[in-house]
Amino acid sequence: MYIGVALYKAGVKSIIDVGWTKRTDNIADQYDKINQFACDGLVFFSCQDLFRNAGKKEFANYAKKLTGLKLLKKKVTIRKNSSYKLNKQLTINKKYKSRIRYLSSKPGIATVSSKGVIKAKKKGKAVIYVIGVAGSRVSCNVKVK
Repeated sequence: MYIGVALYKAGVKSIIDVGWTKRTDNIADQYDKINQFACDGLVFFSCQDLFRNAGKKEFANYAKKLTGLKLLKKKVTIRKNSSYKLNKQLTINKKYKSRIRYLSSKPGIATVSSKGVIKAKKKGKAVIYVIGVAGSRVSCNVKVK
C-alpha cells in the first residue's frame, strides 16, 4: 500500500483538493501516516514549488517532524550578566543533534553559544532561534532584566 501518491503543487489553489492548500503540514502528515501504517509513501513536487513560500513552509514543517525539533520553553526571563542553558529545553532526534545552530536576533542584548547557552548582556528583549536541518527552526523569546 502507498500513501500520498500525488503531484503536489505547494501554494497553488486546487479545485480538486482544496484541503492541501489550507494547511502547511501536509508532508509531515503524510510522514505520520506512513509511519503509523508501516508502508511506503510518496509525494512528488515540482522543483519550482519548493521555492515558493508555501513550499518552504511545507518542507520546514516536514523537517521539523523528521528531526523531532521541539523547544520545551518558548519564553524565558533571565537577569543581566547571567546565563541560561537553552539546550536543556531542546528535544531533537540524536541523528540530527550535531547539525543544529543557534542564532540571536539581538546579540547586544543576549548572545547564544554553539552549545545553546544564552548569556544576558543588557536589559531588553531578543529572540533565540534554533535552526535545524532543511530550514526547520524553533524560537525562544528572551527577556533580560
